Amino acid sequence: MADAHAAEPSVRRRFELGRLRLDPGAILAWLIPVALVVYLGLKNGGYDPVPRGEIGLLAWWIVLVGLAVGALPGIRLRSVPGALIVLLVAFGGWTALALAWSQSDERTMTEVARIATYVGFLLLAVGLQQRGYGRDLLLGATAGIAVITVLAALSRMEPPWFPTQDTARFITDVDIERRLAYPLNYSTGLAAITAMGMPLFLQQMTSGRTILGRSFGALMLPICALTLWWTGSSLAIPLAAVGLVVYLVLTNERLPALASLAVAAIGGLVLILFSHAREALESGRPTPDALSEGDQMLVIAVVVCLVIIGARLGLQPALGRLHGAGVKVPARRVRQVLLAGAAIVVVALVAAAASGALSDRWESFKSATGLDPNEGGQGAQLTDVSARGRYQFWAGAVDAWESEPALGIGPGTYEFWWAQHGDPDAAIFVVNAHSLYLEALAELGPIGFLLICAFVIVALVAGVRLAWRSTLGDRPELAAAVGACFVFAAAAAVDWVWQLAAIPAAFLVLAAVAVGGVVTRTEPATAGAGARASTPRRFAPAILTGVLAVIALVAIALPLASESAVEQSRQQAADGDLDAALGSARDAVAIESFAATPRLQEATTLELMGRVDEAVAVAREATTKEPTNWRPWLVLSRLEAKAGDVKGSLDAYTQARSLFPRGIPGPQED
Repeated sequence: MADAHAAEPSVRRRFELGRLRLDPGAILAWLIPVALVVYLGLKNGGYDPVPRGEIGLLAWWIVLVGLAVGALPGIRLRSVPGALIVLLVAFGGWTALALAWSQSDERTMTEVARIATYVGFLLLAVGLQQRGYGRDLLLGATAGIAVITVLAALSRMEPPWFPTQDTARFITDVDIERRLAYPLNYSTGLAAITAMGMPLFLQQMTSGRTILGRSFGALMLPICALTLWWTGSSLAIPLAAVGLVVYLVLTNERLPALASLAVAAIGGLVLILFSHAREALESGRPTPDALSEGDQMLVIAVVVCLVIIGARLGLQPALGRLHGAGVKVPARRVRQVLLAGAAIVVVALVAAAASGALSDRWESFKSATGLDPNEGGQGAQLTDVSARGRYQFWAGAVDAWESEPALGIGPGTYEFWWAQHGDPDAAIFVVNAHSLYLEALAELGPIGFLLICAFVIVALVAGVRLAWRSTLGDRPELAAAVGACFVFAAAAAVDWVWQLAAIPAAFLVLAAVAVGGVVTRTEPATAGAGARASTPRRFAPAILTGVLAVIALVAIALPLASESAVEQSRQQAADGDLDAALGSARDAVAIESFAATPRLQEATTLELMGRVDEAVAVAREATTKEPTNWRPWLVLSRLEAKAGDVKGSLDAYTQARSLFPRGIPGPQED
């Protein structure tokens, strides 16, 4: 890496095309978060390991190429962004160490690959921020979230334009068409990323640097309100409130922000009222009436948004006079208002506890089911206080940790624990604990819990400090980034947004901006013997980053190659090419010899080929790889029965049922 780049990361190269000045770095810094959020969002939110792994490999290759040509700096540990990278790497390293005690090496490697991908996102964002492209990253993340939000709203108004929603891939026990989920295919995940966008859009509407930026913010806020309404998620209102309150507390333009928010709220309310009057549209089913109402709603949305844009532009002279006159809400007054609000909340809680209403609310919150997703309408869904089973999942995570208090049960294995020990009143099938922090406690013990909590807390605290101490011109943008980070932190505490890679991708980009600033300013390099003497030390960050990149590429590539081979085998089997399917399955076994899924694919392919005895042997191997997973045992039971071994089949079935007692019926229930 060239010394000039290491010493002056804020230098930006521009090219002139006529009167147009182009900065390739700024364009790239804007495109990367847009591409990350939109691509992963359109791929089921980045939940599936193959698209997530592919984008993770791409991110790390960009890092390596950037290092090689001097476009990106290496890791500098003596900084807040460096501390964030170290904490996330440490969390990934501890996850990798769990291979020594995990119940499933396959699931653990999947989690290692996930974290390695996220480290790549963070390192790439930090590198670009340190090159002076923080503002471009912020605008890119804002644009990416906007694309997801607009696509979501359009998918409800014009469903023929979009693929059929497949939310049932994640939630199979209820019919939830009413709750908007596209493109993430999870309504609460969509609510979370939309809520992350609200402080970003409010900042643009209030203090965007151009008329286009202010108009963009005015356009997006009513669309956000409508999208949150359609998700029907009980977390939509709290998460949106978190982001907006944090932004209003940290920004130095509170009165303009409140005025802009009031205007946008009117537009959002109008859209919600028009939608509420169209039951067919809100049902989420593409009936002829719903399609007709969707066409009407699209026209209404365009008109309302244009009116809000016009209103915001009309407010500009008044807001400009406020800004020029220095009329602001002092920080001291903000603190007084917050303390007064907290006191009111405390008094209300005490009164509710005395009347017994708080106890009733608490019992409703702990309800394992809550309101039926297709009953009560959007308003009832949004205000439902039930945790909808989350309380049981959180309690289960604590119980799982107590069963292995030192090291945890192993990354990615909460699903196995829940299948065997889960609360009988809650959902039968659950993959995640619906809390990043409690799931880390259950699967990785206290060390994993402290590492991930420290990572999030450092990002939030450092972001708040930087926003509070920043120059007045940068402060609104930093306040918006921090507000969005708070939304992610809150959502990750109560749901499985960590597994939807599009949401962590947006968070990691915004965190890099929040802790590093929208513009990086550095002192020029000092020449002479001292500078030459420090040259080896200057190369150390690049070397460290390069080594980390190689390790991460391997960690991502192994499970990605195995999963891709398994998917290829399944497709080949579906096409009737069993020989090729068997070859692909065995390729997956060779790549991940410690994994159960490739062996199950090999066993089922052999079964289709009529080679049952071989299939039995392979299925037995699968049970040794994941002995606490009920699936290999159930497959083995079926194959043993086909092979004529009744006792072996019954033993395997009994073991499967012991691992999933509520999901697999006993012999007397057949």
